[in-house]
Amino acid sequence: MKKNKLEKAQIHQGFLKICGSFALLLLTNYAIAQGSGTLGYAKAEEIHLSEALGMLQKNFNLNIIYDAKELDGLKVSSKSILANDAETFFSELTKSKDILVEKRGGVYFIQSASKNATSNTSKPKKVSIEVKGKVIDGETSEALFGVTIQVKGKSSGQVTDFDGNFRFEDLEENDVLIFSMLGYEPLEVPVGNRSDWTIRMRNKENLLDEAVVIGYGEVSREKLTSSITSVAPKEFNRGVIANPEQLLQGKVAGLVISRDGNPNGGSSIVLRGASTLREGAAQQPFYVIDGVPGASINLVSPDNIVSIEVLKDASATAIYGSRAANGVILVTTRKAQPTYGFIYHAYTGVEQASNSLRMMTGDELRSYLAKNGQSLFPNDNDYSINQGDTAFVNTDWQDIVTRTAISQNHTLSYGGGTDRATFNASLNYFNQEGIIRESGRERIIAQFSLDQKGFDDRLNLNFQLTNSLDRQKLVRGEVYRQMVSYLPTVNVRNEDGSFKENTIDHTSNYFNPLGILELNQDSRENNTILGFISAKFDVTKQLNINVLGSYQLEKFEGKQYQNSESILPIGYEGTSYSGQQVGGIAKRFSVQNNRKVFESFFEYTPLNTMNQELKILGGYSWQDDVNNDGFQATNTGFVSDVTGAENLALGSNTLRVDYGNFLQVPLRIISFYSRVNYSLYDKYLLQVSLRRDGSSAFSRDNRWGNFPSASVGWLIHEENFLSGQSLVQQLKLRAGYGVTGNSLGFDPLLTVFRFGSSGTYYNNGVYEQALGSVANVNDDLRWERTSMFNLGLDFSLFSSRLNGSLEVYNKYTSDLIFNYPVSTTLFVHPTMTANVGEISNKGVELTLQASLMQKGKFAWEVSGNISHNRNRVEKLSNFEYQLDSIPTAGGSGAGVSGVSTQLIKEGYPIGLFNLFQWTGRNENGISTFRTADGGETSAPRFPADAVLMGHAQPKFTYGIGNNFFYGNWSLNVFIRGVYGNQVLNSTRAVLSSISQAYLRNIPLSAQDEPMTDVNNNFYSDRYLEPGSFLRIDNATLAYNFPMANSKSFKNLNVYVTGNNLFVFTKYSGIDPEVNLGGLTPGFDNNNFYPMTRGFLLGLTLDF
Repeated sequence: MKKNKLEKAQIHQGFLKICGSFALLLLTNYAIAQGSGTLGYAKAEEIHLSEALGMLQKNFNLNIIYDAKELDGLKVSSKSILANDAETFFSELTKSKDILVEKRGGVYFIQSASKNATSNTSKPKKVSIEVKGKVIDGETSEALFGVTIQVKGKSSGQVTDFDGNFRFEDLEENDVLIFSMLGYEPLEVPVGNRSDWTIRMRNKENLLDEAVVIGYGEVSREKLTSSITSVAPKEFNRGVIANPEQLLQGKVAGLVISRDGNPNGGSSIVLRGASTLREGAAQQPFYVIDGVPGASINLVSPDNIVSIEVLKDASATAIYGSRAANGVILVTTRKAQPTYGFIYHAYTGVEQASNSLRMMTGDELRSYLAKNGQSLFPNDNDYSINQGDTAFVNTDWQDIVTRTAISQNHTLSYGGGTDRATFNASLNYFNQEGIIRESGRERIIAQFSLDQKGFDDRLNLNFQLTNSLDRQKLVRGEVYRQMVSYLPTVNVRNEDGSFKENTIDHTSNYFNPLGILELNQDSRENNTILGFISAKFDVTKQLNINVLGSYQLEKFEGKQYQNSESILPIGYEGTSYSGQQVGGIAKRFSVQNNRKVFESFFEYTPLNTMNQELKILGGYSWQDDVNNDGFQATNTGFVSDVTGAENLALGSNTLRVDYGNFLQVPLRIISFYSRVNYSLYDKYLLQVSLRRDGSSAFSRDNRWGNFPSASVGWLIHEENFLSGQSLVQQLKLRAGYGVTGNSLGFDPLLTVFRFGSSGTYYNNGVYEQALGSVANVNDDLRWERTSMFNLGLDFSLFSSRLNGSLEVYNKYTSDLIFNYPVSTTLFVHPTMTANVGEISNKGVELTLQASLMQKGKFAWEVSGNISHNRNRVEKLSNFEYQLDSIPTAGGSGAGVSGVSTQLIKEGYPIGLFNLFQWTGRNENGISTFRTADGGETSAPRFPADAVLMGHAQPKFTYGIGNNFFYGNWSLNVFIRGVYGNQVLNSTRAVLSSISQAYLRNIPLSAQDEPMTDVNNNFYSDRYLEPGSFLRIDNATLAYNFPMANSKSFKNLNVYVTGNNLFVFTKYSGIDPEVNLGGLTPGFDNNNFYPMTRGFLLGLTLDF
């Protein structure tokens, strides 16, 4: 059992206070005979009892409730206060017939026996009591602002003002007040018949003593031997938050989150470097929501999250085995409380594009063409004549397709209950317009939870049901390119109202961007429901059993309609058509995924003494998934475009129905896991875990995998050689090693021989469906394995004003799963999915939290993190499967389509650029490039003349938060950035096709370049730019309204937030924060939604 550190702190404090009170002892010579603690009336050696109680409060950091008037005249020896500890004093005090002492919930209640007897003989009646008081820090006696005070079992409550004051009216004697505040121990105080209170709240010893959620349990941060970062709601990013991942952006060392401005887009998340050659789910962390493994993060409303834990090293994640190679994110949502009340969160915001590409205006393009002896086609040069004056058209297409977007969010929660049964219900409504017209997102999340206790509180039952309905309006990817390249010299529409198009002079890839938006509708409706029930039964004080069962159903429905006026070609049955060609094209599809999970585990503590503690956990897990279960239908030839895709039967079916290619994919994982935690002398820590996973994705010989881990910790501050000093409050050294697996991101049926759709064949005048083998079978396919060694140092210095951790890790992934080329003379298909490659990631992380200043009403707190990761591909080939490199990041555009600008190659990091070296222009004004033999040429060969140069991996990433407090005001400013990476500005390269400036718009930066340069847009080091940036990401100014005298409201906080306020960078593109994850980091190919800058006004109201 953990030592009572509070007692140790009291001993040190008591020694100082005894010295300070020595003068008082010299003035008294009275002793309590035989320790009887007799009370009486005034004597020379006595002091007032109320004065003595005040001394005890201060000396021993106690909560003592009493009425000074009631105790008037009662005295006690001053010597008895210092001669004994607090418990002995109160024990002796109870022997007196004049006084009553009662201890409830850690609070001492002192009453006069005579007055209490009088009150007991009177006729009981309901009396309204007014209570007022002050809440102070138990050690410093400073007033505590923001302490939440709830009336237990009722809806009333409030928050202390800046001076720590509170006031309640209409309370009853049997009411109980619950005091709570982050960083302090919660306190329950019965009201009784006292009116004036001083509440002393005890600090949790420091940040290292707070409880941290880990896999299948909790542990104090002090006893944590793994690398886990906790993020509390007060540290979350604020803004128009569509996905919970955005709350963490820049907050966790080693966790890199990239996201554009698309309201329907997901986030790219990489923890401690990319460690697989597959994208999608294979690179994403594993989510555990309220203890449910693999739950969808889309079910969580950001307003309902109370904590997020990021498990970073293998000693922490190995308990989740084959799903934890990319880290684990544990999300805990709001739970039911016994106090009734509402919480309402709301904000409304506006967003605009934070930046735009400076393309030529219509007049600038005409001038550029004239300077180079060129001109526009007549159909591409619109003008108007007004009273003899000719005005040529200047259309800003980026301005045409974007808008100022309005967003709103509302979350209402209501909860309550009793000590034995509580409930909580919440409803979230989120609506975000996209800054690109026709795009947006509307989401509703409803959640209900119920907790019930039974069998003398030995049984805890929890039921939770969550439903998310997410409606999305999407935009076609072609819009991003056309909004900057479409000629600014034409009108948006023709005189008849149709969209201006030129299909005569432009034969391909040239479409009116606003026409794309308005003539091509694409919507999704995602309905996700999760229900789970869990039970915990305490068999004995040392043994408990836990059972959890959950069912999750995700259903995705899509509608697409291409108007009969649209000229944009779309894929259809292996070819492409436009709506104009076939009289409109409609498509509807529905696909669902379902997941059933059963977990059962026990926790046993066979050893719990002053010197040793042993905890054992063992469990079983069963997961059954059925994914991609869906169907699709299409139709063409619609008489009217009014109904869109709502009624497929209105089409004339001029083309064969496209049923899609949905293949139901089952996956089952069965696991056994265990963990042992041991503590010796409360300073030497050990944790060992083992998980054995079996997956249906592999053959019988390779189905099971073992994932062990071990970690140790040493609480150095508990050693005698650090006693007696005040510099170090906490110092812990820890080390851990573990192995995790990865079996996601590939077809889990590759070990089974299957037949599937293989096109069509012509039979007797009819096209028949053909069947064929789907893929090569590999019985030797097995788990990817990621091993990680982690060394960490946690510290707390200068009276806990500076806290932090330093981490060093070595992460190594082997048996990488990838598609390798094989001979078709030996195999049916040209590729085989096999285990071959290896990738390493080595890094250092530093996290700091500091209280820099606290003076009067002003306080300043700083938090920050910085991390460095070195990524390296160690191996790609073996004897059986050979690959020199893997080409990635293929370009698009005239002369560069299909050119791979990056290579995955042994000895280099992922994101390695492979480009031409630009040497200038020849006498004809054409760009020349370095050849492989050191010469120059205007006709470079790819890849022969390409050179490996630079990469997209940053030298370090960082985030810095500053919190300023003054009275009821607070200001938070968060800065994050990246340093030392490179970005290929493919967008600038493709748009700089100056020889075709009469067909498409070009950047203003190309105005001095000759149109004769047909090579100007070739991928070269000209377009490789530094990607470092510093972003003022978030600034929030908030005011907390005092509610001490309010009967209806507990707390009101109003805030104003600005997002993405400034970016400092040398990058010439729209935004330097190009995807840092996946297999193509740092590749800006004009294929992402513009970043936004937004401002919002919000409030949080408790009532």
